[in-house]
Amino acid sequence: MPHRRDGARGGSASAAAVLEEAGSSEHAREILLDAPLTSSGSFALFDEDSALLLDLSPVGIFEAPEAVAGTHLRTNHFLTPVPATDEKSRLYQPDSGERYALLRDRIEQGPVERAEELVERLITGPGEPPLTCVPDMNAPSGHRWATLATVVLGPASRTAHVLDGTPAEHMSRPWRTLQA
Repeated sequence: MPHRRDGARGGSASAAAVLEEAGSSEHAREILLDAPLTSSGSFALFDEDSALLLDLSPVGIFEAPEAVAGTHLRTNHFLTPVPATDEKSRLYQPDSGERYALLRDRIEQGPVERAEELVERLITGPGEPPLTCVPDMNAPSGHRWATLATVVLGPASRTAHVLDGTPAEHMSRPWRTLQA
């Protein structure tokens, strides 16, 4: 989600500060609000009690609303109006908006009881906006986008379940579980 005012420097210093210092999602927001921003991005911040999704850009930090009650969704575009005004949308639209709408529609189908249900909602078929990327080997080098991993985070259990592959491969490939 590039912004017209993006500079050359990335947000890695901000990300490092959040990872090293933040004890909660609110504390992470405070760190980001104090940091100078020269490029755009997104932060999904969560702890055992809360979750925040932020649009970051050189014009400020803005909290994105929940897409569906209790659920934050992110694709490749700003979700808040101020940074969206000067977004370089030609890079990701209309695809990003279509993927966001598909995700929102699938989440609105009802609550997810198991991680497997969520992963299954990420599988797309012909004619649907692709939620994951399978490389087109006929495309020129540098345009063969591929989803390399699927990650399911469990804030309450402090776990990350990682699949080496796309959601469509979740039944045929092993998952790794990381515990903090």
